[in-house]
Amino acid sequence: MLESIIQERVRKDGPMPFDEFMALALYHPEYGYYECDSALVGLTGDFHTSVSVGPLFGKLLAALFHEMAQKTGLGSANQPLQLVEAAAHDGSLAEDILKWFRAEAPDLAVEYVFSDPSATRREWQAKRLAPFSKQVRWVKNIAEIKQSGGVSGVIFANELLDAMPVKRLCWDAGVKQWQELGVGHSGEALDWQILGPARAKDVALLGELPNELLALLPHGFCREVSPTAVEWWKNAAEGLNQGCLLTFDYGFEREEFFLPGRDRGTLRCYQGHRVSDDLLSEPGRKDLTAQVDYSLIRSTGEAAGLKTMTFELQGRFWNGKIAEWMRNWGETMPGWFQTEVRQLSNLTHPDHFGRAFRVLQQQRPG
Repeated sequence: MLESIIQERVRKDGPMPFDEFMALALYHPEYGYYECDSALVGLTGDFHTSVSVGPLFGKLLAALFHEMAQKTGLGSANQPLQLVEAAAHDGSLAEDILKWFRAEAPDLAVEYVFSDPSATRREWQAKRLAPFSKQVRWVKNIAEIKQSGGVSGVIFANELLDAMPVKRLCWDAGVKQWQELGVGHSGEALDWQILGPARAKDVALLGELPNELLALLPHGFCREVSPTAVEWWKNAAEGLNQGCLLTFDYGFEREEFFLPGRDRGTLRCYQGHRVSDDLLSEPGRKDLTAQVDYSLIRSTGEAAGLKTMTFELQGRFWNGKIAEWMRNWGETMPGWFQTEVRQLSNLTHPDHFGRAFRVLQQQRPG
């Protein structure tokens, strides 16, 4: 159904930018990929995440947030620890986090905020979080958080930025210029078409690329940029009064996008745990994703006044944090950690999520 809607729109209005196609494929209110099924993650879904490994990821996050509350004094009745999760899907991660706080720090005042524009997903989340209904609330987007006075606590996301719509730029070696690729229609199928020269503000998101590099780029070399991700991070950073902004996601630093073998960019799709670059067929039935430009996201937060505290592989991040905690625990290792430590390998091992994901943590100074 969604493919027919897109085809009709392309026939009527001409080729559409890929970020518009991606937004429809993932977030169309009726037929979008993230709107149609709450069981997209795990063995029976299309992909795995740190959340689908088990509850340990949420418990580790809760312990991290609790540590921050102790350092900042947040968590009182007058100034609760605010936790803002974006792209919470069905609320599984929130459930794991709030269960930990209820069991391990019941006296700490925690307010959990879901940032989600989807009425469907808000319904899934509310159903799952019914036992914590007095602690949770919803906003439609992160800009609403900023407008309502900001956050004292943590704004965080797990695999959000890689699912934000991207523009696809293609290098024309003949004229030394970036072109924008869009989605058109040929015969019975959607296909790639050049829309024309990329806009200067989109090219600027690539950063300052040396002329020596541009001279060597092969014709047709592709890069993705996500103005949507930049705007989201900027709003989140500006909405943070006290605490930190945190993300776990796939991604590279700027120079890594230009390594050999990445001439077609990093866009890919997942369906039934199989990855492919067949991006245009069956819109709404596949997960579309692209690697996050962490250099750009990091500089966006710093421009908004945040200080980068951590940027490293997920495996190194959790191994370092857990080693620190275990030194403090000594022989009094908490039961929640002992019983689920078997999940730690999936979160930290280089062959699993340890190397695939990176962690960016930025903090409001003072």
